[in-house]
Amino acid sequence: MSAAAPAPTAPSRPVPYLSVRGLATRVVASIGIVFGGAILLLIYLGFSASTLPWYSNVVVVLVIFLGGIGSLAALWASWGMRMFRENAERFAGPFFRAPPNG
Repeated sequence: MSAAAPAPTAPSRPVPYLSVRGLATRVVASIGIVFGGAILLLIYLGFSASTLPWYSNVVVVLVIFLGGIGSLAALWASWGMRMFRENAERFAGPFFRAPPNG
């Protein structure tokens, strides 16, 4: 029988981690948008959907979904463009175009 490998020891100094500005805010906002849209949809379907014809209900549901997707896209696209601009040197190469100055 062989002896088990020793457990790894804790690092002598703290391990640095990548700090990304605005990431936590966007994650929380994304969760809020998804669950807020689901709650809004359930409230609408539970209380107001019976007063309108089916095609109006479809329009309301599509507006809720598209509004949520548009909000998420705007939220994350602005962050992605800023992160690329700030870290452009990491992406340098023949297949990437440098962002404009300014």
